[in-house]
Amino acid sequence: MSQSRFDASGGTKQDFNAYKVDLLTKGNGARTRVIAGVIRNLDDGNGFQLITTGGHTPINIESIETMSDRVRVNYSFVGITVGTFVAVPDEALAKKGFLMGSSVANTYADIFFKKIDDVAGYITKSGGATPVFTPSATYARGIINIAWAGSTLTITHDKCYNPAGVSVQTRDNMTRAIVGSMDGTGNISYVKFFAGADTVASTPPDGTVLIFNRFGSGEVPPADIIYPSSNIWLYGVMNV
Repeated sequence: MSQSRFDASGGTKQDFNAYKVDLLTKGNGARTRVIAGVIRNLDDGNGFQLITTGGHTPINIESIETMSDRVRVNYSFVGITVGTFVAVPDEALAKKGFLMGSSVANTYADIFFKKIDDVAGYITKSGGATPVFTPSATYARGIINIAWAGSTLTITHDKCYNPAGVSVQTRDNMTRAIVGSMDGTGNISYVKFFAGADTVASTPPDGTVLIFNRFGSGEVPPADIIYPSSNIWLYGVMNV
């Protein structure tokens, strides 16, 4: 669409078709170009993708590449110098503890991811010889399932990325809890109980309360960030 303005010095109109909406001129004459868009992992095997529906329109983004350790945002132009580039999670990803940062070049930006582990449970044992472990609805986060077999409590939870960040304890001085082992996937933790000074794991008495926590943080591969209704917002400014 043709744009025009009134030139006060000559009283004539000048056409500005050559100007693009995304091309801005600063007071010192330098020109800048905006990069903006929304990306999402739709869990369809194609990694992160630009969102072009629901009122979303990418600006100056040529393509998105999902790599093993990063997501690359390719621009549709070559910049001269970098003004800024930021990638931020939406409210859902932020609540789940995802962090991200960018490494920026003049033709692309790489986004790297990290996650704060935040799994916790206030778990009470009942059921006598057929143990049942129930997490508190008020004080549990990220716990998916709890199962007892033999002398081991298996806690399935949201994936955690710090293998050393685990804490277990009971509210009963006569019953000890220790970390049996941790599953290599980061989704499962094992707990064993011991009565007093015993060295053989046993079934804890009814009323035993286990306080379980996974904490810390670790780098996250993009393939693990699968929340098909959540977005990552992109914004950058480059001198051109």
